[in-house]
Amino acid sequence: DCMTKAERYEAATKSRDQEMKALAEAKKVIQETTGGAEKSVYGLNQVSFVQLGRSQLASGADLAKFEAVRIVRDLARTQHSAALSQLASRAAAALRSGDDPFGKVR
Repeated sequence: DCMTKAERYEAATKSRDQEMKALAEAKKVIQETTGGAEKSVYGLNQVSFVQLGRSQLASGADLAKFEAVRIVRDLARTQHSAALSQLASRAAAALRSGDDPFGKVR
């Protein structure tokens, strides 16, 4: 019984050591690949009804698209996600240019 507990303890300790090494390696890789990211500024482009203009928001579909962009932008802000921020920015730009930002997913 004592030997079994000692073996389990030794296995758990070895497993923890391996896990810590893996975490340290993952941290190192992340730091190397995102080296200058903390210095970058990720803008959350704000789009308002005034910016879009009255003629572009003529239909309910346009309003729904604008609302979808707003939801993605708010989610990007709450999740601190640069990828979602970029998605919202691109969708807003497509809306402003008259393109359908959601056309590819229909």
